[in-house]
Amino acid sequence: MQGNGKINRDYSKARSLFERSIKLDDKDATANYNLGLLAMLGLGQEGGSKDKDITKAMSYFEKISDKDPAAMNAIGVLYYQAPDVFETDPAKLHGWGGLKRDIKKSWKFLE
Repeated sequence: MQGNGKINRDYSKARSLFERSIKLDDKDATANYNLGLLAMLGLGQEGGSKDKDITKAMSYFEKISDKDPAAMNAIGVLYYQAPDVFETDPAKLHGWGGLKRDIKKSWKFLE
């Protein structure tokens, strides 16, 4: 997924490989975390879409949050960065799937 100069980054291929890993073990922490990151950042999505999918990212992170501190951190960051409950601008709401900022939940996951 990172690339190192000799290998080009290919987020679509990385997503495909992580999805194959999840088919073997749906609780694979590394695969779930990386698929969550790809969805959260809008990288490697089907059809070349660059849209972030926070709902999908949260589902990957939540699957492993009990055993992966990085996933707990990611959930906390998403709750912190989510749009405010009073936000109405469609551009700012796009991709968040209805998730709203919740500082108490954010603190719980980041703590």
